[in-house]
Amino acid sequence: MSNKVLFYFRFGNKTRLFVYFRTITLREGIIIHVQFFTERSTILKVDMMDNVAFLTPYFVPGEQVSDKIFRPWQTLERKTILVHNRFLTVENHTVKLPDGMIIPDWAWLIIPSAAIVLARNTEQRFLCFRQTKYAVTGTTLATVGGMLEAGEEPLEAAKRELLEETGYSAPRWINLGSHILDPNRGIATMHLFLALDACKTAEPASDDLEDQQLLFLTMAELNDAHDAGEFKILSWSAVVAMAMNYLHKTES
Repeated sequence: MSNKVLFYFRFGNKTRLFVYFRTITLREGIIIHVQFFTERSTILKVDMMDNVAFLTPYFVPGEQVSDKIFRPWQTLERKTILVHNRFLTVENHTVKLPDGMIIPDWAWLIIPSAAIVLARNTEQRFLCFRQTKYAVTGTTLATVGGMLEAGEEPLEAAKRELLEETGYSAPRWINLGSHILDPNRGIATMHLFLALDACKTAEPASDDLEDQQLLFLTMAELNDAHDAGEFKILSWSAVVAMAMNYLHKTES
């Protein structure tokens, strides 16, 4: 194939027409490399019908297209429209998409980020609470967790929250990662930790407002409760799942 060839690009059930102005080399019916208007490159399969080329994304098993470009959105402007209190700020962002489209009213929410901890004591029991939460109907199982103070590192916040809420301290800490709560609105980052070999070192000094009961669950009880959906808050369910996965890999 040579310059100014008519192509139809097949994407799902949609077909788009475009003209390609560069020489393309074929090998066994596969276009080895093609550059789009958007500067995104990929591998395409070509099917000829009545001298018209139909292109379809083609992926060789076990191979990846290493030069694919993922283009981030750009924040052109951000404006605070509400500061309710230290727990909630609402912003309006003007956002530019990779294709040039401008979105002038992209809502962005900010709450303090938090450290979320699943702790296991020296008796191999997991420290959890049964408690109420304003957004939850009935009761829920919960892990230790709380907001980061200004300038506080996530691990330090995790240690502080474990001590304040349970009176326990732990010598071994596993970082299970930091995870943004919402992919489009931001909201906060949840820093997840597993604390091992926790021991009682003080009396709890929690400022939590909810009614709660501290429980000591076996691995089997924790797993059953998680499978039954008893951890009704996303970050609590996530830290339990990730902690169990870590322990399964390292202790089985």
